[in-house]
Amino acid sequence: MLKVLVVEDEEFIRRGFVYTTDWLKMNCAVCAEASDGEEGLAKILELKPDIVITDIKMPGMTGLQMIEAAEKQGAQFCSIILRTQILDVLLQDQDLVMIFHLF
Repeated sequence: MLKVLVVEDEEFIRRGFVYTTDWLKMNCAVCAEASDGEEGLAKILELKPDIVITDIKMPGMTGLQMIEAAEKQGAQFCSIILRTQILDVLLQDQDLVMIFHLF
C-alpha cells in the first residue's frame, strides 16, 4: 500500500482530499496531513511517503520549495502539485459547497 501525504493550507480543500477520496481503492492510505510547507517537509522526512499531494502557494514555504528541500535531503517520492487558488476566482463560496455536495 502506498503512503500519501496531503499538504494544503486551506483546511476545507485538504480535508476534502483526505475524506472524499477512496484511497483504499487505489491501494493508498493517507499517512498524514500538513497545513504548510514547513510542516509538510518535516512529515516527508519523518514518514517517507510514496506520494505527496501539495498546493503550490502556501504561507511561508511554498509547495515547490518544500519538494526541493525534501529532495535535497534525500527524500524520494512522487509529487502531485495543486493550484487551488483558481477556486477563489472562479467560484463563489456557495458554489463550492454545492460542488462538494455532488461528491
